[in-house]
Amino acid sequence: SGLGTFHGALITSMQGSGGGIMVSGTDNQTAFVDCDLTTLYATGNAHDQAGGLPVCVVGIFGDSTTRPTFHDVDIYGNDSAQFGIIYQENADSTWSFCEVTENDSRAADGTIHAAGGKGTFTDCIFADNESGRGTFYWDAEGSLASDEFRFLNSCFIKNYTITNLYGGVAWVDHASAAGGQPKVMFSGCGFVGNNDLDFPNPTDPEDSMLETEADYA
Repeated sequence: SGLGTFHGALITSMQGSGGGIMVSGTDNQTAFVDCDLTTLYATGNAHDQAGGLPVCVVGIFGDSTTRPTFHDVDIYGNDSAQFGIIYQENADSTWSFCEVTENDSRAADGTIHAAGGKGTFTDCIFADNESGRGTFYWDAEGSLASDEFRFLNSCFIKNYTITNLYGGVAWVDHASAAGGQPKVMFSGCGFVGNNDLDFPNPTDPEDSMLETEADYA
C-alpha cells in the first residue's frame, strides 16, 4: 500500500529519457501536492523493474483501490510517445487545481490517455498541448459500468491534435456503446480555441450538444 505525500517536488530530467511518477498496486493512496513535472522525455517503453509497465510522465496502474490524488501539480513542457503524458489504466485518480500545459504527445493517442477506471479533474487547466487523437483520450472498451471521467470547472484552451479538427477537447473510443452517452462529464468547463475552434462542435455550428456517436468532442 502507498499512503505517502510528496510536497513541493520538482521532477525533471537532467538528460536522456525517463518518466516522472508511477503509481501502481492496490490500496495505493499516494498524494502529490504543489509539484512540478517538466522537461521529461517519456518513451512509453516497458520498464523491467516495474513489472513491464510503460514509462510515462505520470503513470497510474491498479484497480478501484488505487486512488492517488494530485493537488496544485503542474505538468508542462514534456514529450511523450505511445501512452501520452498522463496514462491511467483502471484506478481512480483525483486532480484539483492542476495545470497540464505545453506538452507534446503527437505520437500518442492523447495528452491524457485512459484505459478504463475513473478520474475527477476539478479547477484544472489544459492548454497548448499537442496530441494524436484527443487532449483527453479514453479507450473505454471493456470499462466497467461505474467507470467515468469527470471534468468540473476546468478549461481547455488552444489544444491541438494532428487532424487539427477532431479531439481538441476529447475523443472516446467505445464501439460497443454506439448510440449511447459516453461516460465523460463536463460541468462548468470552458473550451476556447481547441484546434482553432470554439464550442459548439465544428461539424454543426447550430448544435449546442457534444457529439455522442461520432466519438469525439
